[in-house]
Parts: sequence; structure tokens; C-alpha cells
Amino acid sequence: MTPITVNVTGSSTIHQPPEQAVLFYHVQSEGSSSDTVSKEVTAASNQLQQIFKDLKSDSLSPAPVAAFSTSSLRSWSGRPRDRDGNPGERVHYAQLRSEATFREFKKLGEVAGRLAAYPNVAISNIDWRLTDETKQELGSKTRKLAMKDAIQKASDYAEVIGREVNPVEITDMESPGLHSPRYMTAMAACPMEDEREELDLTPQDVELTSSIQVNFRGE
Repeated sequence: MTPITVNVTGSSTIHQPPEQAVLFYHVQSEGSSSDTVSKEVTAASNQLQQIFKDLKSDSLSPAPVAAFSTSSLRSWSGRPRDRDGNPGERVHYAQLRSEATFREFKKLGEVAGRLAAYPNVAISNIDWRLTDETKQELGSKTRKLAMKDAIQKASDYAEVIGREVNPVEITDMESPGLHSPRYMTAMAACPMEDEREELDLTPQDVELTSSIQVNFRGE
């Protein structure tokens, strides 16, 4: 009997509620004085850092915030042009970017509300994530499910022609793919916009996928 080869793709997808949320925000100011806008941004950023420092305190178990970091102060200037293309007075800008990893989503909502009260603060992104332990556990599960999917496909084809096949080669195509949903707003490259989008703080499931190419052969 002539040997046969069956090449199939096995895939799997798992959706898992997030365990963490990473909040990205920036403090920005503009004005005619570089020194003034830099001081404004630094002062506001220091106030906000204290909020996150308290939420990351070891006295809280578990602490609502797992990690917090902030960038160095960034400053630049430009001369905005009017409708006729004529340059105006030079405007100075200053900005600090920060991110905080939340374990507690209720506290995330409270903090987001507090940030919205600051005139020079904007939330740019909320990234829903899983812990490393969960990613490792579910990654293993998606790979196994992808292999089972490939075996089932090959068995279905072989059954129709009355043959039996066995896997001889496995190629990992995506192991595993992690798709973290995000809330994002447009980042202001120059002045911050007065209009702010309403935040959607509803936790979004994280999607994990695996895909493999499997070659089966049979006599």
C-alpha cells in the first residue's frame, strides 16, 4: 500500500479574565517659560507618586499596586503657526510619563478618577494582563490543545480513507500568542487637548493562542 502524508495545522484559543491592569499616564504642561512648565510638571508628578507609593506600601496585604515607575522629565519647545502659516511666540512643553501595575481593579477605578481631576494629567493606556505564573500555566494548556486539534484533524482525514497515521514532525508556529486588550487614547505630541475621552475600566479578557504545523505519515 502506498504511504500517505497528512499535513495539518492545529490551533487553540483560551480566554482568561485579567489579573492585573497596567495604567499608563503622563503629566504635561505648556507655557512661555521652560522653567515654569518644568516645575509644574515635577510638582504634579511628585503628588501623584505619593498616591502610588501609599498603594504599594508593604503595610497593605496584598498591596493594590504591584509596581510603579516614572520616566525622566522630557522638555521641548516649538512655535505654533496660525492659519496663514505665520509662526507665533515660542511655546515650551514639559512631560513626565508613568505607569502603575494594579492588582485591585476597584482601586484602579478610584485612582483613575483622581487622575482625571488634575488639569495637566492624561491617561494614555490601560493594558489588561495576566501574571507570569498564569501565562506559563495557560501557555502549556494551549499547546496541548493545539496538538489535540491537529491529531483530531489528521484522524478525521485518515478515517475516511481507512488508514492510520502517526505524527512525525511538529513545527511550533505560535507558542503561545498573547493578546492583551488595551484602552488607548491619542497621545498629545504638543498641547494636551481639553476634551478627554471617557474611560472604560471594564476588565477585558486576555486571549492566549497556540498554533502548530504537524506532519503525519501512514502506511
